[in-house]
Amino acid sequence: MNFLSIAASIALVAAVSLAVAFRARGERRHRAELDSLVHAVRHDEMTGLLNRTGFLERLDARLAIDGARTTVLYLDLDRFKAINDTLGHASGDELLRVVGRRIARGVGSDGDAARIGGDEFAVAVTDHSSTHASSIAERLARSIIEPVEISGRLLRVSASVGVAIGPWDDSSPVAVLGFADQALQRAKELGRDRIEVFGSDMRAIDRRRALDEIELRRALDRGEIQPFFRPEFDVEEGRLIGAEIVARWIREDGSILDERELLTVARDANTVERLAVAVVREARPFLRRLELFGLPTNFRFRIDLPHRCTPRAWRDGQIAAAFVGLDMSRLTLDATAEVVAVDPVHAAELLADLRNRGAQVSLRDLSDLEVLGSIAVDEIRLARSVVRGRRPIDDALLGAVADLAHDLGLQLGAGDVTSIDESHRLVDHGCHRQSGPLFGLPITAEDLAELVEKDLVSHLSSTSMP
Repeated sequence: MNFLSIAASIALVAAVSLAVAFRARGERRHRAELDSLVHAVRHDEMTGLLNRTGFLERLDARLAIDGARTTVLYLDLDRFKAINDTLGHASGDELLRVVGRRIARGVGSDGDAARIGGDEFAVAVTDHSSTHASSIAERLARSIIEPVEISGRLLRVSASVGVAIGPWDDSSPVAVLGFADQALQRAKELGRDRIEVFGSDMRAIDRRRALDEIELRRALDRGEIQPFFRPEFDVEEGRLIGAEIVARWIREDGSILDERELLTVARDANTVERLAVAVVREARPFLRRLELFGLPTNFRFRIDLPHRCTPRAWRDGQIAAAFVGLDMSRLTLDATAEVVAVDPVHAAELLADLRNRGAQVSLRDLSDLEVLGSIAVDEIRLARSVVRGRRPIDDALLGAVADLAHDLGLQLGAGDVTSIDESHRLVDHGCHRQSGPLFGLPITAEDLAELVEKDLVSHLSSTSMP
């Protein structure tokens, strides 16, 4: 072999080696990118903990290996929104990162910690001892409440904790997490900053609620949800200006569930959607009959959009279908930030279309003000806590919202008004659109027609007097 042949062979070997090296490097980079992608899918970017998807996968694996000894904790930071609103989202995010680190340290390598969403965290450990589970919950709660400096301020935040302890009989990870969530809700209902354990009483309640929801779905199929109407008045003019359409389920045993009780039964978002659509559907013939009867020009029916819904509800037309054939200029649609956030783009498009056809959009609560920049609204509807005005801050909140509504050219309304003192306090802040027990309980369409007639006669009499 001559020199050129030897050189060519060496060059070929070098080229092959280089190609192999580049290929190996490319494969390593590809694997690294794939690992990074997989990690991102299963982990929360802000805290580095597992996200909901990753947590449910880990929990599923734990249940498969030793479901009898699996314990789940569900944690929620108390009044986190007030900190977020006061100090800003950047400070709120930093607080979540600090809490995430504390939870990770408290759980250690033997457990799985996750940020489920917002200010909610979850932990899964393998230990069937209720004493051990409670000690973990107490340790985490104590670590969270330790002061932390954020934006130059020393903050102290507490947590409510729900604990669900095995054994679990063929329960899915979603169900077990739901049990812990039920215990968490009990902790929040009993005053927050406490630990509650999912027990036999909650399990019985859960089974009963599941059966009630199945029966509610059957009632929806049978058309048993009936519309009632809650009168709404302009207290400054003393006129009937509208009515809120509310759902009533008249059961076979004669018992009646109102709209709040129905939302307690309807836990699944799809059921809530169907309930909201059904009450409008059943009210449609009454609305047409009342329109033919002769309603005042400014009379509007208030309709609650679903409190919870699936993304497809906005995108595929489930919500839009409820308003087909209705005079939109007669409707006010009550919305929340939560339901809009499910699919902000399609929600904004649909609400804009309904407003263009004459509908008005109202925000139900102070917590919903954050969506003012993303959807066009016509009214802010005050929450019951502000209407009641028992807290020192409520007067300041009412004044601030009233000023905001005035500056933005929005109407201000209130439901759940129970006393003359509450009504006068609202009027002092420019809130004249009111409804609630003070003005009458929900009534049938026939009773509403009589009320409209009396109001028209009364108004004509007053205007005809010299």
